[in-house]
Amino acid sequence: MIFQDVLDHREFGLRELVRGPRSHGRAVLGAHVVEAANPSRWVPPQWIVLTTGLRLWRDPAAQRELVAELAEGGVVALGFGTGIVFDQVPKALLEEAERRAFPVFEVPERIPFREIVRMVDTALLGQDLRTFRRTAAITDGLVQALGEPDPETALVAALAGALRAEVSLHTEVGAVLFTTGSYTTGSGAEARWRRLRELPLNAPPVEVIDADGLFATAVEVDGDITGWVLVEVSRGSLAVPVILRALTVVGKLLEGLGTVRGRELARRRTARAELLHRALALRPELPAGVVAELRDHGRALGVDPDVPGRVLALRLAGVAPEPEAPRTSDPDSPYPDSRLAGRESAARRTQNPDSPYPDPRLAERGSPTRRGREADSPVEVAGVERVLAEWRVSYLVAGDSGRVVVWVVEGAGWTGEELGEALLGVADVVAVGVGARVTGLARAREGLADAELALASATTARPVVSADRLGVAEWLVLAVGPERVKERAATVLAPLREQGFLVDTLREYLRCALSVPATARALHVHENSVRHRLARVRALLGRELHAPDTLADLHLALLLEVSR
Repeated sequence: MIFQDVLDHREFGLRELVRGPRSHGRAVLGAHVVEAANPSRWVPPQWIVLTTGLRLWRDPAAQRELVAELAEGGVVALGFGTGIVFDQVPKALLEEAERRAFPVFEVPERIPFREIVRMVDTALLGQDLRTFRRTAAITDGLVQALGEPDPETALVAALAGALRAEVSLHTEVGAVLFTTGSYTTGSGAEARWRRLRELPLNAPPVEVIDADGLFATAVEVDGDITGWVLVEVSRGSLAVPVILRALTVVGKLLEGLGTVRGRELARRRTARAELLHRALALRPELPAGVVAELRDHGRALGVDPDVPGRVLALRLAGVAPEPEAPRTSDPDSPYPDSRLAGRESAARRTQNPDSPYPDPRLAERGSPTRRGREADSPVEVAGVERVLAEWRVSYLVAGDSGRVVVWVVEGAGWTGEELGEALLGVADVVAVGVGARVTGLARAREGLADAELALASATTARPVVSADRLGVAEWLVLAVGPERVKERAATVLAPLREQGFLVDTLREYLRCALSVPATARALHVHENSVRHRLARVRALLGRELHAPDTLADLHLALLLEVSR
């Protein structure tokens, strides 16, 4: 029921004295007779107050205060009965009502207030019955939408159909996920979002945003707002309680869907991490039973273990590259150095020779009993998963100790380096090492070793490095450990240490493919100066510079010289 419905009862002879903006369309939830002071204590918002002004006689200040209190309390209108205390509505009261644009109407002496109260109550009772029936029908339709393949979209569409309104579903920051109505391009949904953000929010989860028929509800999952549903209804086309109830139901259903999906996502994330951890810990020679288990587990998660793929190792912000460790002497270890096998010397491990896992801690890592940050890091992994989903690749992800490891099934249309570039900046990823292509998930440990080596050579200037692009010398240095190789390589350049310009000349000479003219241009000197310097280098080293073994030693030594 709206205020216009009350005024339209001609048998009452009600006369509107002050009209407020859009007051005729305001919903009326009841009518009450009040002669006591402070009526807002007894009358809730959206009601009509009826009074004869018994306490207002010869008190203009009290008359003004009454209007101010009712207007501030959200009362729809004041009905003033004349012929009992006042012959006409007091002038001070009308002046204050005009100033505040607060509706006031006159009730003739012949109309008892109880008749107006009865009329409003009867109308509301009938409306409540219709509202109940309509709400029940709408709720049934909304619940049925849960059975659709895309229940979120189906719910929004069902709500729009039930309310004959335009409805849009937004993310928590306003991006349009789905919209109905005439503005299928989303411009109408964006306009609704702007209206929402321009006004203060007072009473979540459901609010009437403005008098033009905009309603909103926040979708909350585990205490966090994950989205918004906005409804735009033609003013007066539908009872407000029906709209509020329907919107509340949709909000709760979307909340339930979000909770279920979140739990399922967490379960699948844990399962994927467990599978990848197990694959990364497998020995090269796998028992048939382990291979079958790996295949069944992978296919259940939508990843075919028999398809070739790559491992990507992701370094996160604030995590320094790990120090080099001595290479393990364990011939059964799948890792080229002890960092990848658990950062512990092989001599300190206790291994079961019958286990497919070279390190029992790696087998443990995939167990459901090992959870938490070390087994999985959801905050880091979630952003990475979003990118992988956008690229439409089959993947497994596991995060631990500030590092994220990804297995991606190889596909057409992208390279490992392109995927690495897309992951930079996501979830604090600052560097990516891309492993070489391996024949399947069972060989993922080999891909991880290559990815770790590539990641170790990543720099700020070159944050994405592929193992495929590592030279043999660089690969060997990284695999053995730069610190060990530097001790031996330092002796190669030792005779030149006191004459640094000779080292610079030699470096440019190798970079310029042993071309004297090109070296001279790079150093901005005469060609004869370059030839003279190279002759001195040959004399000091006692080696022929064009010999293959000399070139290999010099290239490796200079490579390590740069990394000092």
